[in-house]
Amino acid sequence: MSVVLDRIRHGDNVSRSSLSRELDLSFPAISRIVEALIEKNYVVEIGPGKSSGGKRPIILRFNNEYSYVIGIGVDVDFIDVMLADFSGNEVNTIYERFIEEKSPEEMIKLIVQYVYKIIEESGIHYDKVKVVSLGLPAMQDTETGVIRLCPTIPNWEGINLREILTNELQMDVLIDNVANMSMLGEAWKGAAKGYNNVILIGIGTGIGAGILINGRLYRGANGSAGEIGFLYVDKNMTFSSSKLFGQFEYLASNSALKRVLMEKGIQASQDLRDIIKNEAIKSSIFEIIDSFAYGVANLIAVLNPELVVIKGDLFYEDGSFFSYLKSKIGTLIPFKTRLVKSLLREKDVTYGAVDCALNYLDMKILSPFFQ
Repeated sequence: MSVVLDRIRHGDNVSRSSLSRELDLSFPAISRIVEALIEKNYVVEIGPGKSSGGKRPIILRFNNEYSYVIGIGVDVDFIDVMLADFSGNEVNTIYERFIEEKSPEEMIKLIVQYVYKIIEESGIHYDKVKVVSLGLPAMQDTETGVIRLCPTIPNWEGINLREILTNELQMDVLIDNVANMSMLGEAWKGAAKGYNNVILIGIGTGIGAGILINGRLYRGANGSAGEIGFLYVDKNMTFSSSKLFGQFEYLASNSALKRVLMEKGIQASQDLRDIIKNEAIKSSIFEIIDSFAYGVANLIAVLNPELVVIKGDLFYEDGSFFSYLKSKIGTLIPFKTRLVKSLLREKDVTYGAVDCALNYLDMKILSPFFQ
């Protein structure tokens, strides 16, 4: 039965007769399965199709409107909300960038407000939205839902965001860190589509990685896999990693660039495109990229991925920096690995959150039906 639904969900002009031919099942058997799927409202009939002769077949379609999910990407300076149908088609989005830092209470209120707003704007009944999935720059206890570490957004530690949102929204809530959600997004809709062994490395205030092994997200023993900001890439540097910040991100993240700007008396609020044109800091930028390359090379040597996806504004604004990064990594390891830039950029977390919600919904709604 699951094979039949999958064929209807992903096929075009599917009918009972075409399913019978393609799956080598009798027409009565296919008809019984289709009727059960229609009864559950997973499949709908959309009318007669074309025929080369004889009775025109009734075309079947997966019921995208059976249920909806919401994916949300959150960071210190923005929130991105997407409503998608049961097949992952985008229905509506809301995006807001912040100037002032928001407290956890303000952010929670905003998340709840935007969930209600996007549902209302889309004209969908609230009960049809089954899951909200959230990507946050934080580590949480996977069992309790309590946030254990959130270096870039102050005062989130100790908050059980999953429990709070579940109670506020009265629906299932999923939360994961932005690196994992980014990886899911790029694997579903972006640069990593079609690959099974991938590392996605995101550079912001800190550095994190999402790791895909044999097509599955790797989380580690307690959900901390990918916290690569704590890598050591310079043994000669005196640096004591704190609970919040590691040596690798100290040397190679946007925080490193801001530190260079401060040392040279340049305003960090300037547009990045103007900053990187400043010849006074070009050599410092290449030093930052060198440090970044050491960390990336170490990850490649350990995991041997098919693909490495890099997400970072510095590499989007100046192609020569990305070329230099690839060249530098090539001098550090003896085997080639494809290195590409993120296609989805800031949207990857939101798409990943939607994908996470859809996978959860499939397991919760569809899987029990086929057991």
